[in-house]
Amino acid sequence: MLPLLLNKAQGQRDDIGSRIFFPELYGISSPSAAGGYHINKGFVFSSAAEYRFYNDNWFCRFNYDELNNHYDGEHTDIYSNIIAGKTTNAFLLIGAGYRFSQKKFAYYLLFQPGLAISGYNTTAQDATGIILVDKSATNPGLKTAFGAEYYFTNGFAINAEAGYYRVLGPAGIEGSGYHPLSLSLGITTTLF
Repeated sequence: MLPLLLNKAQGQRDDIGSRIFFPELYGISSPSAAGGYHINKGFVFSSAAEYRFYNDNWFCRFNYDELNNHYDGEHTDIYSNIIAGKTTNAFLLIGAGYRFSQKKFAYYLLFQPGLAISGYNTTAQDATGIILVDKSATNPGLKTAFGAEYYFTNGFAINAEAGYYRVLGPAGIEGSGYHPLSLSLGITTTLF
């Protein structure tokens, strides 16, 4: 009861809207080689909804992260017969994290399992010529992240996040060989 009264005395809200945050981050991804393919640095976009529990340390977050990269190389384990192209990896993730706060600064650790949906192109030939076909593969995926936040108010912060993604599936650009690191900057704001 005393913490609730102290929060109210300091002008802090304690309703559901003040516990739901929306982080949005933009940055770069730097993948490793995937089964003989060279994957170039690419773009990462992350949008999330986060619920912070009443102790403000533990939180639950749902993420939609999209990573876009170009690749080149030649390998037989890939589902695509195109040796240079673009791959898109969308991660749908949900997991838990823990936040350490010090005045206006906060640092967090996050672990999120989920799905990795990888998109890529392949070609086929028919009587009229060559056809470009969009393909996709869905595999289990993981993300672990470390982030830092600076709060201007209780409901608005700028943040930086370093993330590690892992696709758990068959070898190739759409499978277990794809595990990029990302570095992103963005904002976090509450619902109200």
